[in-house]
Amino acid sequence: MKFHSVNELEHFSFRDAQVFRFEERDSRILLEAEALIVRGSNSQNTRFYDSYADTAQINLVNGKVLSAVKEGFRYYDADGVLQKEVPDQLLTEGEIHDLLRQCSGCYLFSAERKPDTKEGRMQVSLGLEFGDDSEGTLTMGDSFWIEVSCSSVEVDWERYMNRVEGTV
Repeated sequence: MKFHSVNELEHFSFRDAQVFRFEERDSRILLEAEALIVRGSNSQNTRFYDSYADTAQINLVNGKVLSAVKEGFRYYDADGVLQKEVPDQLLTEGEIHDLLRQCSGCYLFSAERKPDTKEGRMQVSLGLEFGDDSEGTLTMGDSFWIEVSCSSVEVDWERYMNRVEGTV
């Protein structure tokens, strides 16, 4: 890969990113995503403005999934009266394994680095959205947060695509 970024999650935007592969292998977690935005502040961005990367490989080195939560929701009518409430749901190991196998085509709307209590490790929260875009209009579906512990996050991509519209 031509561009290689290490531990710079805050210098990417995941708002348009779509995951095409999510797998655990050889003590790492690998995500392959399209429409990842490389911010102008990224050390690998020679353009100095926000640009899309082509297909990016996001490698969580020595990664281990700690937990996963299916987000709950509250549904209100037009008058602001609560109609339905579904609490967050902690997934079992089996459900996490099934979730990871179904990630192809989901949206990676967030990847945030958090401090970890173990020296030399970091914790990353991955926000995933499953939706139906079969008719060209995204219908929102289930959202999940996956907590991962890893030693580093490496992002690789081959080339830049278009400039991100609406950014300075």
